Amino acid sequence: MTAKTTDGRTIFTATRVYMPQSTDGRGKTMTEGPTRKLGLIRDTSLQPFAPKVERFQFQPPPGVVEIILRLKLSYRPRPQDVYPIHDVTRKVSVDR
Repeated sequence: MTAKTTDGRTIFTATRVYMPQSTDGRGKTMTEGPTRKLGLIRDTSLQPFAPKVERFQFQPPPGVVEIILRLKLSYRPRPQDVYPIHDVTRKVSVDR
């Protein structure tokens, strides 16, 4: 997810990964993808027919009354293979 001001400045960005994440034991970065698990470090898979709610919290800079939110959802069976599924952009008022 990315949040930008109406003049194009990025004020927030976040990435979430939903899959069994594996490593080779030398670090916490995923090295091989889900087909060759060398060591499972966590499983954040999306479950079939189960709703998933995510919350992103950030403080917009002072004076910003509208932000543009962009959410991109993609399927990534391996780190080098990315298949886009959804790309949604919304303009949101944050006027207090």
